[in-house]
Amino acid sequence: MCLADMHFVSLKTFFGMRRGQYNNLEEANDFLKEMNELIPFTKDPAISSMIYLARLGSAVAMETQNAHAVDDGLSYLQFAKEHAEHISPGKDTGMVYSIETNLLFEKYEKDPSNEMKTKLLNTIDIALSHFSQESEDVKRELKRQLMSKMAYC
Repeated sequence: MCLADMHFVSLKTFFGMRRGQYNNLEEANDFLKEMNELIPFTKDPAISSMIYLARLGSAVAMETQNAHAVDDGLSYLQFAKEHAEHISPGKDTGMVYSIETNLLFEKYEKDPSNEMKTKLLNTIDIALSHFSQESEDVKRELKRQLMSKMAYC
């Protein structure tokens, strides 16, 4: 793993840990900007770009002043999923679908329609399948998180 990859992973991890502490996109902007600048120097820019877009979508969805924040965040997730189509399924691609699940769940809470429920459950299934090659501990934790969302549907 090269230095750019290690730095990118540390930013990704730190951003993920602090996501709940950000009140808006502006507070997360420094991390996102630094992640974006590192992408060309990483070993696999497609994976790094996918992760960046997923984290950006998550951050955009936090904007409380924007009534369409979740939809805007899902737009970035769509771009991340397009990257994921060309990457072997694993924890990074699964993370994209997990973030999408979180955003879809926010939409479902506001509009509990059958269509949204189906979309949410399908996304959870996809996320679970992407984590199938991970260790038992990782699979169990992610399955617990995703299944708790299923219980609310």
